[in-house]
Formats: sequence, structure tokens, C-alpha cells
Amino acid sequence: MTGLYLPGGVEERRQQRALIKRMEAAARSSDIDAFKDGLEAMDGADDGWRLLLGRVARMPSPPSAGFRAMFERLMASHGDHLRQECDDLALIKALRSLYPPYRGGGLRLYRGEVAVNRRRRTYGVSWTHDRAIAECFATGIQQTSEGGSVLLETDAPAAAIIRIPRAERYTHEREVWVDRRELDHVRVLVRYLQRPLKQSGEKLA
Repeated sequence: MTGLYLPGGVEERRQQRALIKRMEAAARSSDIDAFKDGLEAMDGADDGWRLLLGRVARMPSPPSAGFRAMFERLMASHGDHLRQECDDLALIKALRSLYPPYRGGGLRLYRGEVAVNRRRRTYGVSWTHDRAIAECFATGIQQTSEGGSVLLETDAPAAAIIRIPRAERYTHEREVWVDRRELDHVRVLVRYLQRPLKQSGEKLA
């Protein structure tokens, strides 16, 4: 925990460090109820998700199937929030630790991505088998980001695939979790110019 800065005084910092340790212990012991109990409080811990996921990534063995199913549902409902609260590589490493290695073959996958992430090669975890679904993301809220958005395609080798999740949302979107560090070639199929936010209250994610 060296270098952790949590505002609000010594007692608050102590409580937040203790929270991260409890969440790690819950993950190690596959205590689903204890992990869920700490979820709301985690958002109040400065840099807490990154620190917790770093500890999860170092667990010596994966948690139970029930715990993995719970975390998959958490990703389905709050995956974008988790990504905002930490960084993609911390999330990727934690997912690698939580789930058994993928045993299938390589896959052709698509992703709607903001243009700035294409330039930086900082692609997100979630890709899809379905080009039409990726197009919907690329021409949705992502197109309002600075520089617009892109539709990406890649032939992901097996080493790049973390998991094909089974939660309802993922099945509907034909989603696949991908480790971008293992991708050899990512092609831009279409570039979309930036468009303004709609007047209906549309907001950036």
C-alpha cells in the first residue's frame, strides 16, 4: 500500500486500507456475500479498485465457480464503471487470475472504439463476434468523443482471449474478453467523424 493517498485524515485512510484487505480476503475465500457488502464502499476509496484488482491478480489460485459467476455479473452491470475506476491492464490481469485459461481457437472479432484509443492502441477488454453490434457502439455515444470513433476488426489468437462470458448481456452482445497485449494486428474498417451530443440529454460514458 506504499504511496496510497486517501484524503480525509489518518482514520479514514486506515479504514479504506482495511476495506481493500477485506475485499481481497473475500475474493481469496470466495466469500460472495462479504465481497458484495464492500462494493459500494469501494467507490469511496481513492484508487481502491486499481489496488484491489492488483491484489486479485496475484492470488495463488482462482476463486470458486460461484464467485467467478458473481464477478461476471458485476462486469455485465458495472464493467464500464470499473474501467473508469482503475485501468485496463489492472482489469485484464485480474480477469486472467479469476478465470481458467481459454481453451478454444482464435477468433475474428470486432469492436467499436473511440479514435483516441485507436491512436494509443489502448483498446478495451470487450469485443464481439458480431460486426453489426460493434457498429452500433461505434456510431453511438463513442462517436461523440473527441476525434470521433472507429470500427475495428482483429483476428485474435487464442493467447489474446481471456474468456467468452456467459452472463445474459454478454450472450446477447456475443461478447468476448480480450487481452490487447496479445493482439498482432488490429484493422480499422470504418472511421466515423465526431458528432455533437444530442439535445435529449445524451452524455458521455
